[in-house]
Amino acid sequence: MPAFKIFESEDGLVTTTVHGMGQDAYVVTEDRVSNFNNYSQEFQLWLSLFSIAFGAFFSGLQVGANTFFYVSLILSIVFGIFLFLSYKKFIKVKESLFKKAGSISSFSILEAKYGANTNFIDVTQKLKDLIQNDKINLTASNEIDHDPAPGIHKQLNIKYTFEGKTYEKSYEEGEEVKLPN
Repeated sequence: MPAFKIFESEDGLVTTTVHGMGQDAYVVTEDRVSNFNNYSQEFQLWLSLFSIAFGAFFSGLQVGANTFFYVSLILSIVFGIFLFLSYKKFIKVKESLFKKAGSISSFSILEAKYGANTNFIDVTQKLKDLIQNDKINLTASNEIDHDPAPGIHKQLNIKYTFEGKTYEKSYEEGEEVKLPN
């Protein structure tokens, strides 16, 4: 019988994985689809305007250089620039919407604090920046950020998700951190 898992990835996509059947399915939120549709419509608008202006430019070539020719040339250039910029946005949104199977991380750090007693600092973003190939490997030390409690032995507390489950781990100062494990 295949295993069935659902978890939400760091980028907001909900991933459904059916193991044993070789199938991965990605479900996206409504706002991402709406954003994709908006950029798609914007791209289509600029493509239409560019096509009209470029067609007018070629018509002007047959007639010869006149005001119509120069206006259509300028409009073709302007619409072409907007078309290009719109295309870049459209492709970026499309790529973030439709991820390839296996490209979504199943490991993410939700919260990380470093310190002692009541002197803890938030190091969540610093640890997120250290993730490579869905793994993090570091030593719990003042090098993560700075010393929030000088002269006191500190602790690194990490809350993270891995394959849909949430975990919390604590590491003493100087201890090796290897996640997920």
